[in-house]
Amino acid sequence: FRIHEPPDPQKIAEFLALAEGILGTELPKAEGVRPKDLQKILEMVKGREEEPILNYLLLRSLMRARYSVENVGHFGLASPLYLHFTSPIRRYPDLVVHRNVKSVFSRKIRRDDEWIKYLEETASLATTREERAEKAEFELIDLKKLEFMKDKIGEEFKGIVTHITSYGFFVEITEYLTEGFVSVEVLGKPFKHIKERYALVSEDGTEEYRLGQKVIVKVLRVDKSLKRLDLSIVKG
Repeated sequence: FRIHEPPDPQKIAEFLALAEGILGTELPKAEGVRPKDLQKILEMVKGREEEPILNYLLLRSLMRARYSVENVGHFGLASPLYLHFTSPIRRYPDLVVHRNVKSVFSRKIRRDDEWIKYLEETASLATTREERAEKAEFELIDLKKLEFMKDKIGEEFKGIVTHITSYGFFVEITEYLTEGFVSVEVLGKPFKHIKERYALVSEDGTEEYRLGQKVIVKVLRVDKSLKRLDLSIVKG
């Protein structure tokens, strides 16, 4: 089976808080969220400037699909049963399913422990290989994004706050879907992290940065060795 488990409650709660900040409307709670709830959010943002980034961040908040001999359904497709049977690229899991179907029609289906063990190992290996390939792809894309941003030091861009920590916050540059970091040190004053509000608030109460907030940022530094893009906030 190709399974996709329900999302991690903390990650989906953070996504929903971010989406609320962007859309300016109350959304369903993370507990018991359904695929159609998430689809409705994507429909609400369709055609807006924030559509690409919200689609991207939703994918990041969901669990990874994987192969398994135990069926738990596919959350993303809202399907109780799903598998990969055929495609233009003929994945190896497709071929395993073909062999199983063929064995059913030829009345030679196997259910012995050795065959089940083979299927379990194949599912695990296929998932591992897929994750390894995707990781390499994403790392290369991130490096290319940093190379692209290297000649943009000092330039200003629109962005959206995508993650809050006690030491700063991450901003996704809307135009290029490139993530950078604004550190508390750059902000120039003490801040405290209010977790339940998904916000970073200055101790003097004059500044607040929250999940989903639109900001203007300036590129300060690009460090390929640390895989880091440092940003500052453009105020006023």
